[in-house]
Amino acid sequence: DYRLNAKRGNAPYATVAAPTYQFPVNGVYPGYPIPPNPVLDKLGPSSATGVTIPVAWEPHDGVKGDLARGYFYILTRYQSDLSTWVTANTGTGIEKVVDASNTLYPSFNLPYLKMLYNWHLADPVDAKEINRNNLIYTQQGNRNPYIDHPEYVYEVWQCTGVIPVTIIDFVAQKNKESVLLTWYATHETDFKEFNIERSVDGINFNKVGSVTGSNLANYSFIDNNLPSGSIVYYRLKMIDIDGKFQHSKTIAVRLNNNFSNAVVYPNPTAGALNIKLLQALESNSVLQVTDMAGRKVIQQNVTGGQLNISLDVKSLPGGRYFIKIYNNTQVINQSFVIIKK
Repeated sequence: DYRLNAKRGNAPYATVAAPTYQFPVNGVYPGYPIPPNPVLDKLGPSSATGVTIPVAWEPHDGVKGDLARGYFYILTRYQSDLSTWVTANTGTGIEKVVDASNTLYPSFNLPYLKMLYNWHLADPVDAKEINRNNLIYTQQGNRNPYIDHPEYVYEVWQCTGVIPVTIIDFVAQKNKESVLLTWYATHETDFKEFNIERSVDGINFNKVGSVTGSNLANYSFIDNNLPSGSIVYYRLKMIDIDGKFQHSKTIAVRLNNNFSNAVVYPNPTAGALNIKLLQALESNSVLQVTDMAGRKVIQQNVTGGQLNISLDVKSLPGGRYFIKIYNNTQVINQSFVIIKK
């Protein structure tokens, strides 16, 4: 927006806690629907840790990652010009961004790099950013590699010490009645431990173990207490010594080929449905019924210990439906058909 760009002027980007100006003003801006609108942009003193800028501009959350990756590209591409940039822009706050005393590496002042890194994590690459990068390439013949490969951010700057441990790869292997998890890490700085988290539905995760950070190139963990079900999900919670954390990607492991832990009858049905479990529920659970389009049509709580569940489905239209019953250690899947006379 040209008006916001004019308002920002040459102010460097940073987080702002006590703005002297914010957009929209008083929650209203001409041409923007449904006031009051949320605060999107701010102007004021920087509140980022270690970044002292009297007048800074904080953009809205939806573009922070875009701007961070733009900065990563510019300071990589134009390292040899950084000292002249600082000289030519004295008083603008650029000296808080660029490390003019060591222009070849790391290029950034470390507190500013840490702030941009957090923006990069909070606002990942999206379709709009990819499309813009592709369009630039068609016009200029160059592109931003940090958009094509966001993992390069870790690989380029993790040696500065301000970026915590980064997982290069995380894999799992089923071995009889256990699962072997293996992950490969970069150099660790101020790092505490990995918590191994497991889920039976890919949504609700619980800690099943931990491994202390020891500055190793690779780590492993064996899960010997597998839940019942067909698929189990794992992720790593990486915790710094200051309590801050981030999660790895989630990986799935097929435990067996038995997708049915229950008998459903009568099937087809006209309204009444009985679910007989082959194993009692180990804890309070959630029962969901979805249609062929994946829409949730029934959800109810089920008390732990049950083996038999009655379900009234007479209000549903004819067709095929899917049942999912899950808790922290179990997941049960079945299907049924409703026939309307």
